[in-house]
Amino acid sequence: LCSRAKIKVRIFDEKGFTTFPELAQMGLQPDQFPVDGAYLVKSKTCLIDRRCLMEKPLFFHPALYYFAHALDHAQGGDEFSSRKAAAVLACFEASCSGFNGADFVDELAAADPVRYFARSVAIYLGRDDCSDPIWTHQDLIDFDRSMYDYLQYLFARFTA
Repeated sequence: LCSRAKIKVRIFDEKGFTTFPELAQMGLQPDQFPVDGAYLVKSKTCLIDRRCLMEKPLFFHPALYYFAHALDHAQGGDEFSSRKAAAVLACFEASCSGFNGADFVDELAAADPVRYFARSVAIYLGRDDCSDPIWTHQDLIDFDRSMYDYLQYLFARFTA
């Protein structure tokens, strides 16, 4: 799906982010450049720090998080699918209200449906192999079961 949407993936060493043209054109200060990855909507480019692929992540998988943004964008065409997918929006709203014990993994996930979807995908695909995870796969099942069920459905569709 990402390949058909012409999503590109670039792997850099941390200092490589400062030389990537689209980031350089943003006029970012040195302390504002990404340190582990980014997803650039305009160019449909997923940037990943090589360390994210070589070392066990601490709290969450940055590579999976940014991949989730790329997947979300690929599904949505010109926009992120999570902003218009009824299932994601319903799960996001359930977490906002705490319906049936639903909760957000962190403040970033609570910010908007796009980040919520990306955090959920990273947890779903990460399968608990972070050294000190914010949330585990089981936490996703326990505290956001509707999103877990949606992700099971979504990834089953991709493999069918």
